[in-house]
Amino acid sequence: MMLIYAKHPELRLLDEDQCQKVLETSYRRKLFGMFYHNSEAEGTIFRAKGVARDGNIPGLTDRNDMMRRFVNIEKHLISSGFYASNVENIYYLPKSFTHAHCTVGDKLQPLFTPEVMADIHEDCCFVLHNGITLLSAWREEMQCYHFLMFNQGFLMAWCTYNLDPASGLTDDLSVCCWPGRKEDDHAGGLIYLFYNILLFKKYGQMELETIPAQKTVPRSQILGEKVNNFLGIDVTVLDSRWFTTICRDEGFLVSGHFRLQPCKDEQGNWTRKLIYINPYAKHGYHRLATNIRIEK
Repeated sequence: MMLIYAKHPELRLLDEDQCQKVLETSYRRKLFGMFYHNSEAEGTIFRAKGVARDGNIPGLTDRNDMMRRFVNIEKHLISSGFYASNVENIYYLPKSFTHAHCTVGDKLQPLFTPEVMADIHEDCCFVLHNGITLLSAWREEMQCYHFLMFNQGFLMAWCTYNLDPASGLTDDLSVCCWPGRKEDDHAGGLIYLFYNILLFKKYGQMELETIPAQKTVPRSQILGEKVNNFLGIDVTVLDSRWFTTICRDEGFLVSGHFRLQPCKDEQGNWTRKLIYINPYAKHGYHRLATNIRIEK
């Protein structure tokens, strides 16, 4: 697998040395082509709602004026290095992760509250194997979250939002583009997808592997293949341990950590106590996917 800007041009926004290049016409028209679409383009949806917190975006009714204003905002965010400065982690999600995530289904639904979403929020970027990229970061000056969704290198949805404890997800302004879709209410669904992945990352069984910038990994422990990272940023491969067979042939160090150890109290009832595990060296292992072990 190769991680290159030609395949993922949106990742230039997260590279301090590359984000300025997005201002060049060729890159901007690639990433933000939706702003240059004809106003009558079928399936192209622009929507503005409310007033931005910085007061610079009044209620917009003229489509061309709206496009100009949003292009100027995006130009400011790029030139200021907003994404490169705030987004620390870029996660690559292979097909096996998507399969495990879909299998979980609505099991995480009870956790979907504004309080939990705000607690687990991470200024990060998810790069899915199918070409979709989800990115969200907190924008301090506007006191709101900034969300972008790309598909095959093209911006498909963009909106700012907040997490209100009383009413849940709210957006101050939103511009969305989704060819073939006639409704303009899908931005909220995309944002919920972002937090659903964060919830799965927090509560599921995960395996992580960092591919350093400008490095080649002869054989990824997770992907099982050679990985060339030609980007100027580190990328973390994130996978679910339930549906992945992982082979780690070399030994590795396990750092000291706390663990809630199941145990019985004096009355013979099961409880847990917090214990500390000292650092130790662990030998390599071959671990079958959990679902395979269950089937056997």
